Amino acid sequence: MIIEKDKVVLVNYQLKNKEGVLLSATGEEGPLGYIHGIGMMIPGFESALDGKSSGEQLEFTVSPTDGYGDRDDQLVQSMPKSNFDNTEHLEVGAQFEITAPDGVALATILSIDEDTVQFDLNHPLAGIVLHFSVEVKLVRDATS
Repeated sequence: MIIEKDKVVLVNYQLKNKEGVLLSATGEEGPLGYIHGIGMMIPGFESALDGKSSGEQLEFTVSPTDGYGDRDDQLVQSMPKSNFDNTEHLEVGAQFEITAPDGVALATILSIDEDTVQFDLNHPLAGIVLHFSVEVKLVRDATS
């Protein structure tokens, strides 16, 4: 069976940046499962797997445009530290949810000073060229 819209797909994968640093991978929890063609995965990932079948192994690169988008420097913002309830638990790299004009967004703390917290609303993988190694484990029809 080939991968096409509305098929259930199980894959093992490794995701690396251009320097070869491992960013994410399937592991002991087993393959990643998703329904193809409904937006569960980034467009470049789905495009690369279109037409593939169980047992295939492939390597491909996804540009930021077909991944998590380009970085937008306007999404780096600051907020008074006093807006946070638990300031003693704030740390660089921590993430928190913030209400944005188009819903809830995930923010990553970049820096903390005496009065201000600087954070980034870009996806952590925005602006990064993504290098995938994928093994298709299973392709099947979706069931209710």
